Amino acid sequence: MSKLAIVTSCDETYAPLAKGLILSLRAHGFPQAGQRLCLLDIGCSLETLAWMEEQGVETVPLQVREHIPFRTEHLPRHIAAMAFRPFMKTVFPGSEVYLWIDSDTWVQLGTSIQLYYELAASNPDCIVISPLIDINYRWLFRAENFHQDMQRIYTAIYGDAGVQLARRPVLGAGVFAMHQSSPIWRHWGNQLPIVYRRDYTQVPDGLHLAEQTALNRVLYSVGQPWLVEAIHNYHLCAGPAAWVNDLLCTPTAAVQDGQLVQRPIGIVHLCGLRSYAEKYVQARTFFDRGSYLSDIELKAIAGLKKPGSDSS
Repeated sequence: MSKLAIVTSCDETYAPLAKGLILSLRAHGFPQAGQRLCLLDIGCSLETLAWMEEQGVETVPLQVREHIPFRTEHLPRHIAAMAFRPFMKTVFPGSEVYLWIDSDTWVQLGTSIQLYYELAASNPDCIVISPLIDINYRWLFRAENFHQDMQRIYTAIYGDAGVQLARRPVLGAGVFAMHQSSPIWRHWGNQLPIVYRRDYTQVPDGLHLAEQTALNRVLYSVGQPWLVEAIHNYHLCAGPAAWVNDLLCTPTAAVQDGQLVQRPIGIVHLCGLRSYAEKYVQARTFFDRGSYLSDIELKAIAGLKKPGSDSS
C-alpha cells in the first residue's frame, strides 16, 4: 500500500492548469517514495494523457456508471467529476491517505502537501481541510451579501436546514486530505444522491456547490474536520496576492530574522476563472509565472468565461 495518493481531475480545457499543478508538485519532489500522482480524465486529449504518463501520473477515464454509485447521467461531466470525489479511493485503490487537489491550483510550498498528509495519516477519523477564512478575503468584510448568497444556495440544496448551515464557515472542498479508513467518505457519499436530485434551475450556482455543501453538512454534523489555515488553499478570487522575490505572497506581514516580510502562499487556488481569468493571466499567477504555458494556452485560459466551465 502506498502512503499517499495525490488526486486531481481535468478535461482538455483545464489541461494547461493541470499541467502546472503536476509540474509544481514535481518541482517539490512529489511523488516521493511510496507516493502516487493520479488523474481522473474527464475529456483530455491523447497528447495530454501522454504528457501525464511521461510525468509519472496514473490516469483513469471517468466511467460514471462504474465509479459513482448513483445516477449522474443528468449532470454535466465536470459536475460528475466533483461527485466522484467521495469515491476516489475505490477508483485509485491501495493508498493510506488521499489528497484531493483541484486542477486549477498549484503548489508553491511543498510543506503544505506534507502538512495535509501528516495530519490525515495521524488522525484517521478526520478530514484535513481549510475554511474560506483569511484576513485578506474581501468577502468576509461584505459578510451580509456573502451570507445572503450562501443562504440562497444552501436552502436550494437543504431547505430549512440550509439556513443554519449558511451561517457556518465554508470548508473548501478544492483541497483536502483523508485517511482511507475515515468514516467521512461514507457519510459524504451518502449525501450526494440527495443533493443531486434537487432542481437547480433557479439557482445554478447551487449545482456547482452541491457536493461541497454536502461535505459541509456532514462535517458540521457527524464529521470531524481538522482545520488548517487558508494559506494552504488560498483562493485568489477572494484575496489579493503579489509576487515578492519570486514568491506569490499575500499582503499579510510578519517579522522574520528582523525583517518585515510578506506571507508566501502554500497552495495557490486560481478559483473564479469566469471572472478572474484575464487578471490571472496579466499577473502571471501561475506556476513558475506561467513560463511553461504557450501564448495559445495563455489566451485560452484568459477566455475561460463560459458559465459552467469553472471547476474551482
